[in-house]
Amino acid sequence: MKALAIAVLSLVALSSCAGAPAAKTTPSNCVFQREEAATVYRDFAGAKVGFCCNQCAARWDGMTDEAKKAALAAMKK
Repeated sequence: MKALAIAVLSLVALSSCAGAPAAKTTPSNCVFQREEAATVYRDFAGAKVGFCCNQCAARWDGMTDEAKKAALAAMKK
């Protein structure tokens, strides 16, 4: 009976996660090396921002919010 209760609670917990909205990912390529696919991500302004490597992510981490916004705007061009 205890195992059944645990299984039911697990399913309820998993089903509630499935309904949660996914975080928006912008862009799918690295912000700095635009031709490289993103494999490392950072959260910024409600979106996930992608980078091709930890070095690009560290560069992003050192930027001001204004510079980050400008980098994202350049990606949209």
